[in-house]
Amino acid sequence: QNVYNLVTDPLWIDANEPEWSKKWFGKLKEELEEFPDQHWHVWIDWWEDRRDGKPYNIEMEREIVLIPDEDWQQGPAHVNAMIAEIRARYAAKDIPADNPVAPRFETVENRVVLRAEAPDALPDDEQAGLYDALREQAVELCGLCPENSNRYGAQGKAVARFLAALGEDYGSMRLSALWLAGQKMRRFARADEAKRVAADPEDDPMEPDQSALFAEVVMTYNVFSTDEPGLKAKDEKGRDPATLSPDVTEEARAVRGAVAGSPALFDEDVIYVLDQVLEEAEDPIEGVEARGKVMVRETTENLIGQLVRKERDEPKPSVTLNAAKITLGGGVVTGVGYGAYSTAGAFIAANEALCIAFVSKLPLATTWIAIIKRIALEWAPFI
Repeated sequence: QNVYNLVTDPLWIDANEPEWSKKWFGKLKEELEEFPDQHWHVWIDWWEDRRDGKPYNIEMEREIVLIPDEDWQQGPAHVNAMIAEIRARYAAKDIPADNPVAPRFETVENRVVLRAEAPDALPDDEQAGLYDALREQAVELCGLCPENSNRYGAQGKAVARFLAALGEDYGSMRLSALWLAGQKMRRFARADEAKRVAADPEDDPMEPDQSALFAEVVMTYNVFSTDEPGLKAKDEKGRDPATLSPDVTEEARAVRGAVAGSPALFDEDVIYVLDQVLEEAEDPIEGVEARGKVMVRETTENLIGQLVRKERDEPKPSVTLNAAKITLGGGVVTGVGYGAYSTAGAFIAANEALCIAFVSKLPLATTWIAIIKRIALEWAPFI
């Protein structure tokens, strides 16, 4: 235990590194970084990890130490590249895997976006026929409920998203996007039916043509989704009582607010996804509400996982700092002091308390907290 403490506590008391150490390590770091082909960053990272008391992976260090002598003798460009590969492999293992049913995310052109999840297999003839009918109905409904309509604008936006997620053919469907859009369509159809039953003259339902076609699209989608494994799995979320705890809806709502404040980092679809699963968690129908709470938890956890993976691949933060921005190699953290960030590391550091409040209730809380604290420690001086 004493040995473990020596490599997990900060090297300097109260993390107060002496000026002479900052000065000479800074000079050494500058000199080593002049030779990027020799991969000296692995030793820079090693020293900074020991200095800062970051978690120590004894298995990884043992694998590095046991690199054969003949590899060490081939010089830094060779052996340091091997060390970099080992470190990257262990870093990837440390990040908990995504939940495959909840919406997942990826990085495209340096922004976090909703991952495009296509069906795993081609449909049989009956399912293919249902797809064609559903797409034909959705195209017709787009004409009856245009996005720019004063009366049907909200429904029109929902139908347009639904049609876009359906794609041009079965293989181009985006399942998470379609499920989210389908849930929105179901809510509109349910609300329209409730208005029709209530017969309130001040709260009219849709016109008969729009209402009938809307209901027909939703009915076809319901049948279609029961035979599409990816959609069916999402619909069945929350049926197992064991999955309902913990409820982290409020913590996820706070994370969503932070995401909305960093449009340079997150695609607008990410905010839409979080809004839709949060709306599910507020649904008055008991089964839908339960499913929504599970989806909120797992979707937000998937998002944090993608941020951690993105941070792992980002350039390390360094030196240039002013009131408006910091330069990070090829990227820029924008809006320092204004709450908007374009790198995952800066976002996590700026929202460390929100992220930890969320992950602390998860089954893998210990792992997540260690990861977030490691990132925050590295990036906090630069935000």
